[in-house]
Amino acid sequence: MSTVAIPLLTVENYRILPETGPRYQLIEGDLYIAPAPNRYHQDISRNLEYILLEYLEEHPIAFSTTLHSMFTSMIAMSSNPTSWSSSTRTFPS
Repeated sequence: MSTVAIPLLTVENYRILPETGPRYQLIEGDLYIAPAPNRYHQDISRNLEYILLEYLEEHPIAFSTTLHSMFTSMIAMSSNPTSWSSSTRTFPS
């Protein structure tokens, strides 16, 4: 049985996807369709935002930013796209 090497997707591959249509997530080089958030998810998200905003009012940080951009930066710093581009995953054909 032969195997087929399928390269893992990179952040660059993800960024060229169209912004319309289904939402996607790139997880360890694999592309997944992301389900739309439901009401329960939205309620939890709003509650967390409120808790964080209260905390930040009492403990201001050195720079002004929105929570969204702060989380986006944290996610970007935790990823390592250079290691994804050289990796491949093999599957039996």
